[in-house]
Amino acid sequence: MEDAGSTAEEIKNATGWQRNLDGEWMYWIPDNKSQIQSTKMRSDMLGLEASDKELALQDEMFQGIHSYFQRPLGEILKHEELYEAYPELAKYPVSYRFDNSSTRGSFSPYNQDITLNVRDKDKSRTGVVESKSTLMHEISHAISDIEGRTGGGSVAAAPQIVETAERLAKAPYEDAYIRYNIADNEMGALFKVSEYQDLEKFAQSDDLEGFLRHPLFNKYGGAILSRMSTPSGPAENEGFFDEVLRKIRMYEVANMDSEKSHFYNKGVSSSPERTKRRIKDLSKRKEENKESHDKWDQLNRKYSDLRMMGGQG
Repeated sequence: MEDAGSTAEEIKNATGWQRNLDGEWMYWIPDNKSQIQSTKMRSDMLGLEASDKELALQDEMFQGIHSYFQRPLGEILKHEELYEAYPELAKYPVSYRFDNSSTRGSFSPYNQDITLNVRDKDKSRTGVVESKSTLMHEISHAISDIEGRTGGGSVAAAPQIVETAERLAKAPYEDAYIRYNIADNEMGALFKVSEYQDLEKFAQSDDLEGFLRHPLFNKYGGAILSRMSTPSGPAENEGFFDEVLRKIRMYEVANMDSEKSHFYNKGVSSSPERTKRRIKDLSKRKEENKESHDKWDQLNRKYSDLRMMGGQG
């Protein structure tokens, strides 16, 4: 048909085949039978917003912070032909929330996930339905990444190519890099646990003076005392130690990512001796994976510089 002079649109409509940006033939998967699960997604986002507000009111989360809800793509988009051609796509994580920012969505070749900002000031199903076009656009990038093709994009294809090359270059060092970072994250949490356990010893021995002079109390004490459930001073408050320790744990966790907070919450229930042993083991694990970690980090800086040179930084 092409040799006979048919246009690209005529060929696509007649056969389902079209050329991509690399000039290669690819089969076009129509989206007219696909369906975004707008009711489910709206319910997810509204419930998440309510949860965020409740946590903020309880001082379990900072005011103004909004979370993303996450589901696999297969749970929020019905598209049998797509998943038949690319079954791995059904498992790609999609994070979404109501957000009127200028960025509507993104796909990360490195993380192999999609982020979706649903622009709708009324938080209705309409905004979710309209976000389908953005979702399909990001899926096209994911398909290009899977096939190793040019990714396309609203500005240029180069960033997608660089990201794919970066992922491939880092792959041999990825596992060691992750092991190192997990160990480092846990160590960071356990150092804080060790400091907390040191403060806890003063509470267990009922040493109010030592408790009040401890650096960890000095860090949070002012904010905690101003919000105590009883107006009386420490000496008159029977539950003073328990309440302060609980608040300190809360403030410490608020400044951590979910992984580190998991290690922290697990660590505070351990004995100080076990904490010290665990820190020693983690230090050894970091050393074993340090060389590959540094190589991964070197590649990361290299590709970061490439993006900066290309005006993408």
